[in-house]
Amino acid sequence: MIDLVTQRSQLVDAGSVKKILESLTGESYMLKTRAELVNQDNLSWLVHIPLGKPSYVRDAYEAGGKIVLESPILYEVYQDMEYRFSESKYVRLREKLGDDIDALLEEKVRERYREIIPHVVRFLDAAQAAVSKVNRERLTNLSLTNYRGSISLKAEMRALGFEANEPTIKRTILAIKETIVEIGKWQEEQRAKSVHMGQIRKMHRELLGTDKQ
Repeated sequence: MIDLVTQRSQLVDAGSVKKILESLTGESYMLKTRAELVNQDNLSWLVHIPLGKPSYVRDAYEAGGKIVLESPILYEVYQDMEYRFSESKYVRLREKLGDDIDALLEEKVRERYREIIPHVVRFLDAAQAAVSKVNRERLTNLSLTNYRGSISLKAEMRALGFEANEPTIKRTILAIKETIVEIGKWQEEQRAKSVHMGQIRKMHRELLGTDKQ
């Protein structure tokens, strides 16, 4: 059992994390104490963005002596595959992936699929590079997480009390935002390249006289 002094201390920490999130993101967050959580999962508290509301930090919580910050889902492997391939090819590739879907953040696993689902591998390569760059510059420990192909960002730190954790929490929240911006820039560049290549292919077809209906 957690004693009352510890509970009060954790609640103060949770309220402070909520204030930082709201200050840096400009959004309103909800705080749930351990007693208010339906599925506690060893959580001492949970601060989260209301369902359906966008923010670059989805939630923060304390569990197992650590404070954890998480982003929303940034990329869906299956959704992207379904968009790019015919139904039959999508089903075939999904079956081929099998349990490897959960291991795509491992470089050696990604390498096996580089020629099969190149757009997925390119995204994950770029996302890993963005995380590494931001961690290096911000002195943070962000990492990508992968649950059945749903990719998001996560950061953990030891729960040392709010005053000790405050600088790291602020730095981490800004690092999450910066990483999402970096990934977004890469995606925009890829879309621009795709449009440009489409225009070049169309021009070639016209020059060759193969673009007639």
